[in-house]
Amino acid sequence: MLALFFSHGVSATPKSMLESYQKRIVAAGYTTNHSLAELEARETLVHGIYRVVVKRSGAFLGYFTENGEITGDVNGWEDVHGKSISQDDLAFLRLALVQNIRYDRLVKVQYGNGGGRKMFLASALDCGYCGAMEKNLALHSKNFNTTFYILPSALDSRPNRSAKSEALWKAAADIYCSENPAESWKKFWVNRTVTGIRRQDCNVNSHMLVEEERFLKELLASVGIKVNGTPRIVREDSIPFTPPATSDLSTLKKLYGEEGLKDIDAIMLQRVRTRFFEPYDGRY
Repeated sequence: MLALFFSHGVSATPKSMLESYQKRIVAAGYTTNHSLAELEARETLVHGIYRVVVKRSGAFLGYFTENGEITGDVNGWEDVHGKSISQDDLAFLRLALVQNIRYDRLVKVQYGNGGGRKMFLASALDCGYCGAMEKNLALHSKNFNTTFYILPSALDSRPNRSAKSEALWKAAADIYCSENPAESWKKFWVNRTVTGIRRQDCNVNSHMLVEEERFLKELLASVGIKVNGTPRIVREDSIPFTPPATSDLSTLKKLYGEEGLKDIDAIMLQRVRTRFFEPYDGRY
């Protein structure tokens, strides 16, 4: 049994977390070439998981949980002894990670009353398949209930991406920062332009979006959730799937609506919450 993976208490500080991380690395038998002062702990889009980087170069060293009990990267997670965590613990971590995504920092797109759903949707502004899916959702929008959480993006995230791709990433940032991101998201798929006023308090740009998308997908991959390509949906119980481009109303309700919750084991989700971390304060 693993100790608490995540802790949302106020006692942890970046310095204490880095000290814990460094002790775990040494205890696991790895060599550290950097002093504590050279390292920085940065938040991710998952509560309780941080990424350690070298301040000067920004070089990525690894992910770690707030209490430093486990460390990881895109290939998986290790315990304090440098051994891969068990398959049972990985399964619980997978569920915990999905539940602790910072949904309050994603674009919440709701249809109807929301259906009690909370699914992560990977989508891209220049994805034709995504466009067909959005058109189908809009067609039936008044007749079913669901909620997606989206980090707007474009297909090409390479550093040397084209000017056209960069323009799409800037459009994604404008959607993210608009006064009504959900409305801007829906309207984009109608006229292929960004509508709405950008909030003055939002400084997210294309570069920041590219990084956050990469890190979130890496964290999901670290627990075996592959989000390769778009569109891709991750359900509340951590199961990923590629949605159909078009569906009839009955299928939409089964996939995304209240009916879909019947397949999700609420008891298992509750066990994850009580085993891995303190109850979250519910800001979203």
